[in-house]
Amino acid sequence: FYDTLLLLGICAYRLGKLEPAEIELQQAAESSDPETSGQARVFLAQVYAEQGASDQARRELSNAAGSLALRESAERLLRSSHP
Repeated sequence: FYDTLLLLGICAYRLGKLEPAEIELQQAAESSDPETSGQARVFLAQVYAEQGASDQARRELSNAAGSLALRESAERLLRSSHP
């Protein structure tokens, strides 16, 4: 279920449909699977960044950095994001 929400959120994000992407990715981020949750948070951070919500984007990336599999990617995005 959460994997499907993650994929739908990613598709909506890539199509530029930020509001539906945000909703689906927020739900996917609630997954108990750390990989699914972490990936959802990385894409959710990108949605927030495009919406101009940089504080929220940084918070999601910080949360995603807790996932070992995504730590390097999240930390790289954190370093490259604007304050």
